[in-house]
Amino acid sequence: MRNRIAKTLTFILLTLTLTSGLAQLPLWSLPNQTIDMVTFTTSPLPTATTYPGTTNPISWPSGYDGRAAEHAHNAMHDANGDLLFFIIDGYIFDKNGYLMSDEMQGLGDG
Repeated sequence: MRNRIAKTLTFILLTLTLTSGLAQLPLWSLPNQTIDMVTFTTSPLPTATTYPGTTNPISWPSGYDGRAAEHAHNAMHDANGDLLFFIIDGYIFDKNGYLMSDEMQGLGDG
């Protein structure tokens, strides 16, 4: 019985170690946050409240305001795990939450 428990625990620990070590993307995108699959910590996506270098308020979609995606979301990171950009429903935002590109232009939503 003891041997079976030891083997089961070893299998579980080995499986957890391998799956976290072999993950393709250590930074996952959730509806309005990211999760680091190495440290298992979450952090909100960056929100932009003013235009760069000013105190003028910024609004959606020129800046990400924390809303959850209605259809699709994704995030891309560099080799160090730092956020490069993220995508919410066709809107591409930089690492600071400012709009980089609007894939919805011409489709009646942008």
